[in-house]
Amino acid sequence: MPDEHDSTLRDAHWKMYSENSIQTRHHETQRAAVASTFIGISGAVIAFMTSDKTLSPLDLPPALLVVLFGMFGAVFSAKQYERIQLHTRRARGYVMPMMRCFQGHL
Repeated sequence: MPDEHDSTLRDAHWKMYSENSIQTRHHETQRAAVASTFIGISGAVIAFMTSDKTLSPLDLPPALLVVLFGMFGAVFSAKQYERIQLHTRRARGYVMPMMRCFQGHL
C-alpha cells in the first residue's frame, strides 16, 4: 500500500515535470511565432525593394533592415533553443525519480 509520502513525492515530481514541459512548449511556440513574423516582414521588405524591378542605392536601408532582422532572429532563436533544452533536461530529470516512486506500487 502506497504511503502518503510516496504519493506526495510522486505528485511533486509530476507537477515539476508538467511545468517544465509546459515551459518547453511555450518557448518553442514563441520561437516559431517570432521566426514567422520576421520571415513575413523580411519578405515584404524584399518585395518592396524589388517592386521597381531593379536594385539601387536607395534599396540599401531596407536591405540593412532585412540583415538586422536576420541577426536578431538568429540570436533570439538561439536563446529560445537554449531555454527549450534547459526545460527539457529538467523535465527528464523528474521522470526517473517519479518512476522510482511507482516501482514498489505496480
